[in-house]
Amino acid sequence: MNLFFFNIRRTFHIFVTGEWSIENKVVVYPFTRNNLTPRTHSTYLNAAKEAQTKSIRGKAVSIGGIKGLSTLLQIFEYPCQIVFDYMHLVCLGHVPSLIKRWCQNVDKSVVNSIDASLNQLRLPHNLNIPFLESVSNAGQWKAKNNRLFVLNVGVPIVTLHLPRLLASHFLLYSMAVKIFHAPESIEEINLAEQVMNYYCKTAPLIHNSSIEIFSLHAHIHLAQQVRRHGGLAHTSAFAFESCIRFIQKKAHGSKHLGAQISYWIDLQTMIQTQQVKAPTIAAINEIKWLDGRLSSYQAALSGQLASYKFDVYSCSFYLRFKHFFVTYHTIIYDQSFKCQSYIVSFSDSTHDFIQYGNSIVFVKSNSHFFVLVQKYKLSKKSITDYVDIPASLHSKINQLFPLLQLSDEFLLIPIEMIRHKCVSIAFDGMYCLSELRIDYEHD
Repeated sequence: MNLFFFNIRRTFHIFVTGEWSIENKVVVYPFTRNNLTPRTHSTYLNAAKEAQTKSIRGKAVSIGGIKGLSTLLQIFEYPCQIVFDYMHLVCLGHVPSLIKRWCQNVDKSVVNSIDASLNQLRLPHNLNIPFLESVSNAGQWKAKNNRLFVLNVGVPIVTLHLPRLLASHFLLYSMAVKIFHAPESIEEINLAEQVMNYYCKTAPLIHNSSIEIFSLHAHIHLAQQVRRHGGLAHTSAFAFESCIRFIQKKAHGSKHLGAQISYWIDLQTMIQTQQVKAPTIAAINEIKWLDGRLSSYQAALSGQLASYKFDVYSCSFYLRFKHFFVTYHTIIYDQSFKCQSYIVSFSDSTHDFIQYGNSIVFVKSNSHFFVLVQKYKLSKKSITDYVDIPASLHSKINQLFPLLQLSDEFLLIPIEMIRHKCVSIAFDGMYCLSELRIDYEHD
């Protein structure tokens, strides 16, 4: 949408006017004055036509915040087909702005402690995202750094290092964004909407009124967008900008760019001889039963195989497993690397709770795949013991960010029971695990 035809003092999705703050010298959108009345395509068109009619001699007239017609309105229905991109809104907008506010109100020692925690992270291989800049320079972080921070690692790190009030408030934000990113049910979306509204409502009380700029106000529209278009992971600019980089290589100079791009892509398609195959399910990196790397786990594995009445010598053993676009490692495979791609969440129809474990080895028997996991157990403490959060949210928060300890129990489970890979962060003698609900989002 051509933003030159829109007055940024009015919001895109509902009719509410921004206010100029003399004190902060920014346009703010106080949450308390939201009427949440949605715009419609017809009212937008009528206002745009009126604005265009009244605009004379190149001077634009604004009608309800709208400055004129755009040809894109013939293609898109406004506002339901105009989405907020969370890469810019969250990862490059609100998160670095929020971190900057933290750093202005804490000691240098706190900043150093957070930096140390970020530098010690061991992440899954597909999240090879080093934090090269200090948290005090979060404005220089790449979007994928902020994505990892808000979705997975930020909550346990700031809970240990920031003042309790700031940590509690950020936990609410992270919880809502994580759900919006890849919701599992409509009930989750409804809950995240309530949490995000509460976060936006209390933000000026935690910080000051200058935080109520448009990039915060826009968050209250994410729930409706997710209901209509799906999780934020599927409508973001992460994949789009990667596509732009691909297309950019097809054009040279500044003339006839569209023709150049279409010509070279068409030519590449015609001469490309290698057929592209979609990934499937496959186990890779086979090892033998007598491999020394299995020696520490042979007793546990033998017992679990016996429970299934499997013959050890009729089974095959593997260090990695590919499930379409997701690759799972084992702890044996990752011993030689810094990555940590062996922690998984799993569940079955007999349990209504999520379990976690370290993948030890993948097993194939009669064309069926299994994985031996060393289970985690819930610790006596929960993440909610470290923050001040309404009791009604404790259950969901502790599900999203469980505090666990590694147990001595091993279990052989069907590969179908695996939910997701997980990120693990050391937390006060425990581990805070966070699921990667979307493991194939482009960088």
